[in-house]
Amino acid sequence: MEARDTRDHRMTGHYFLTAAAELQPPWAEAFPDAIAVRSLQELPSDPLRGYTLWIEPGSQSRADLLVSIRAAVSLGWTAVVLAHQPSEAEAFEVFAAGALGYCH
Repeated sequence: MEARDTRDHRMTGHYFLTAAAELQPPWAEAFPDAIAVRSLQELPSDPLRGYTLWIEPGSQSRADLLVSIRAAVSLGWTAVVLAHQPSEAEAFEVFAAGALGYCH
């Protein structure tokens, strides 16, 4: 019997990497089908084309944030950082680490 691919093949989708594995109400409203995870290990190993990984740093150090971005990008994810206290210096660092977006 042939294995069936049961992944969702929509063109876009959203995963949120957060310490609490839950979305803040505004993000849940904006992305009702989003999936929240606590670690990169909870993500599909083969990212679907068009899917975005939103990374909420929470209490992560900047060094740990940059490691998370590099790891996600190396796995094929499009990474966007949700900064609680955005700064120009942090923006340059997350873009240099491979993130394609940085927002507040």
